[in-house]
Amino acid sequence: MHRSDKKTLSTKNTRHPRFRRDDQNDNVMSSHSLFRKRSIMRLTFLILGLPLFLAACGSSEPPPPTTSQQRAADMAASDDVGDRFIHLRHAVSGESFAGFYAVSGQYTPQALDAVNRLLRDQRTGDVAQIDPKLLNFMVDVRRTLALPDDQPILVLSGYRTPRTGTSSTEGGRANLHHQGMAIDLQIAGHNSRTVAEVANTLQRGGVVYFPKTDHVHLDIGPPRYAEGK
Repeated sequence: MHRSDKKTLSTKNTRHPRFRRDDQNDNVMSSHSLFRKRSIMRLTFLILGLPLFLAACGSSEPPPPTTSQQRAADMAASDDVGDRFIHLRHAVSGESFAGFYAVSGQYTPQALDAVNRLLRDQRTGDVAQIDPKLLNFMVDVRRTLALPDDQPILVLSGYRTPRTGTSSTEGGRANLHHQGMAIDLQIAGHNSRTVAEVANTLQRGGVVYFPKTDHVHLDIGPPRYAEGK
């Protein structure tokens, strides 16, 4: 082969170094592009596919709480109650409850259920949820009077259904009895007027003193004080 032919052949088969660097850069860019595509695909799966995967696996959540448990949890979350002991005795049925209905700021569903039964409508037997704030109101009155925890509170009337009836002197107060937010009571050995006046200083709800029967109406409606007939 002639020398000039060898030179020509060598030139055709050898690329300039600058072109080789361009090829390497193209390969690097292709690798980066592929990595980005794979990252986007993984992210899309996490956003869209993972919830579907978890749903397909089923839920291991516990069953929903009962009404009393849910109410206790809701109340504990909104009201720092600490430890609360109450002693209730019903004047009509003779039944009583004495125990903690709240421990370390947590209401006890079993105790609330027992209170609900105790404060049922004595004429119809209907049981309703008694608002724990009403119990707190009574306990705070007892504490303000400096009475011991086991001091009995005599219940004259708790929950009442609309069927039981409403006296002409009660008006809107009866609606709070219908909602489990009111109670009529006495504290043995203590003048009910004094109990009513102490309860009114707390401004926790409505207070009505009835001089003829010497009993007190407490509710957790708007704070107010009145004297009944």
